[in-house]
Order: sequence, then structure tokens, then C-alpha cells
Amino acid sequence: MRNIRNADLALAVALSVVMVTFAFAQSSGQGTALSGGGARVLRALVEKQGMEAQFDPQVTKMLGLTKEGQGLSLKQLGVRDDQEGVHAVNLLKPHGFLFVKINKNDSEVFQADDEMKLLVALHKRGADPFTTVPNIEAAASYLDELEFWATVASWAPEKR
Repeated sequence: MRNIRNADLALAVALSVVMVTFAFAQSSGQGTALSGGGARVLRALVEKQGMEAQFDPQVTKMLGLTKEGQGLSLKQLGVRDDQEGVHAVNLLKPHGFLFVKINKNDSEVFQADDEMKLLVALHKRGADPFTTVPNIEAAASYLDELEFWATVASWAPEKR
């Protein structure tokens, strides 16, 4: 049994609407994609339920979202897993998403388009700086992060 907080359960219930619409991830030549209208539903949910989060200027510069020294504020929904890891989905305006996964030893950031196709992946181990990871190498970890969000959706009361 996963140990989750009330706020996480409320988020899980809200995300169940999103995840029900997602088709299972399928592989593409440059990364991964999800089929169906799930991205539009996810965007609407984050816009409604999300809170503003500040992103590190180093990360946003590496993703090509800002210039040197500029931060970025994005709408974000996030949950903590039972191993003290943090998972978040963030909206990029006007299009796309940033998925973030942080655990004790590693941090990963995945930039995806509105069809959930992986565009850019970053990885950081411990205190080391973020590095860009080729999409083909990041695909498995990206799929794991998408599966985490599907698991969160399965916690919704109507699924039991």
C-alpha cells in the first residue's frame, strides 16, 4: 500500500480524469508519444488545479526556454511518492509540458510537446550539473515517469 498524503490523494483523483484518456505510450523514432486527447485534458487540469513554480535558470536555458540568468515560472501539479521522490507536470506556454522527477540521488527533466512526444531530456546526479541525455537513452525513464502518473490515477476512489 502506498503511503500518500491527503493533498496527494486529491491530486490523484483529479488526475484520474486525465489518465483515463491517455492511451498507452508508444515508441517513435525520436522518443515517445501518447496518442489521444490526453494532453489537452492534462493541460486544462493543470491550468485549473496547478500552482506557480519557479524553475532554475540553468535548466530553462539548457532547454532553450530562457536566456542566461532568466528564471521561469510555470503552472505545476506535483506529488511525492512513497520513497520520498517528487514527480511534477508543468505547463509550457503556449504548447508543451515539462515532467520533473526528483529522488534521493537523481533529478530528471523531460520536455514534451502537446502530443507527449519527448523533445529534450536532462539528467543530474547528486551535486553534479544537469546534462542533456539523448532521447533514445532517456525514453525508458520517460516512460517510467508516464507510468507513475498512470499509477497515481489508479489511486482514485472510483477505480477501487
